[in-house]
Amino acid sequence: MKQIIPLLLFIAVATSLFGEISVKSFRKLETDLDARVNEPIKDFNGNLSAIIKVVTTQTGFSFDCGQIGVVKTVNKPAEIWVYVPYSTKHISISHPEFGMLRDYRFDQPIVEATVYELVIISEKVEVIVKKETPTSEISVNSTLMDMHVIAPAPLFEPIEKQDKDNTIQSNSTEQSIGAAPSTLNSIEKYGKDITIQSTPTNMPLSIDGNIVGKTPYVARLLDGNHTLQIENGAKKQEMHIIIAPWSQKNNTYHLYFTNELKDVDGNVYQTLKIGTQVWMLENLKTTHYRNGDEIPLVPNANEWSKLNAGASCAYNNDPNAIDKFGLLYNWSAVTDHRGIAPQGWHVASKDDYDALVQYLISHGFSHDGSLGENLIANSLAATTNWRPSYSKVGVPGYELKSNNRTGFSGLPAGIRNSSGHFEGLASIACWWTCSMSSSQNSVYTFQIQSDKSNSIFVNQNKNSGFAIRCIKN
Repeated sequence: MKQIIPLLLFIAVATSLFGEISVKSFRKLETDLDARVNEPIKDFNGNLSAIIKVVTTQTGFSFDCGQIGVVKTVNKPAEIWVYVPYSTKHISISHPEFGMLRDYRFDQPIVEATVYELVIISEKVEVIVKKETPTSEISVNSTLMDMHVIAPAPLFEPIEKQDKDNTIQSNSTEQSIGAAPSTLNSIEKYGKDITIQSTPTNMPLSIDGNIVGKTPYVARLLDGNHTLQIENGAKKQEMHIIIAPWSQKNNTYHLYFTNELKDVDGNVYQTLKIGTQVWMLENLKTTHYRNGDEIPLVPNANEWSKLNAGASCAYNNDPNAIDKFGLLYNWSAVTDHRGIAPQGWHVASKDDYDALVQYLISHGFSHDGSLGENLIANSLAATTNWRPSYSKVGVPGYELKSNNRTGFSGLPAGIRNSSGHFEGLASIACWWTCSMSSSQNSVYTFQIQSDKSNSIFVNQNKNSGFAIRCIKN
């Protein structure tokens, strides 16, 4: 039996008072079209500006790029968009309460009409945590906010890791990667500060691929997926977690532990048990059927519209979109006898999605907390990439940081219509089901939209292209 290094997470026990601005991460958003298509602004020389999307929940910041200047700043939900000329080298950020981060130098060139994400940490918080018990209460008193966090029994139970043959490991002494340690079985909601410990202690720790220090380590993490890794010599142990908002009013969060699944190409997907179902949390991106036969990529619109065999494509034929949004497939690929889902899994049926919807409605995942109406779209939608829509509260595009209470992480990957043309990126998430509808040549799809608060089933033509989510048999 291979040795597993225990990795434990729990609420940080600390009392501190601090104020600072620091950079957590900086990266290029490869598939973000806001600077070029959705909301472009020209700089002082008539060129399209780049956008630095500064991720922060606070306001009152000022930005300075020296002589080259800042073109414009725009406040967005949980972000500040800073439009800058291309070739900008550095940025200074100041705040009347948090002080200044002076001349932060970008680690890559700023390119025209390109979007970048700069995640900053900027809080002044006094943290007081009571002793942890299965019904512990954690209070955080802040000059900026009041937070009250309760830790009841979880709605989402952790699942055991599967081996390559998709059988459950039965050795109870081995801690599965991604499954919750016994000390966390009672914790569901918590603040964003977590402490990461290991046995033995003083092990190098990486979070999302970046070395941050040694265990024990107190980390302040943003909403979304995170990979934690510790090293003990040649041995490594990973844990995958999701931080998902539960109540914006009470500033509470879910902590989900996920598993991993590989397809025939070796692509790795995170999975999560929701109710009695185990779902992939990412769109399928395989280019081969389960037996190894290729699924052709078909970029040409005319050829796509006439297909009667399985095919796939990237949105707008852009290979850079595949990693985030997955591939779009036609109906023939969904139903091919060689199988498109990983072994032990299948393309979700209408009944599978119905069961998911009913579970979420009955467990309070409608945006208003009601138990009888389908208002679950934003609970299924990811916290990124949705086009803003302020039509009404509770739609995926209204306030992105309040999305994804389930961890399902639905992304608006768009569609390819039956004529072979692409549409709906950033506004539509649409997945094939394996269920025929009563209409001729039509199939049920499951869909959420940026401006609708409910999920819907839509009859679609078999020659169209949609994303795929798989569910465990």
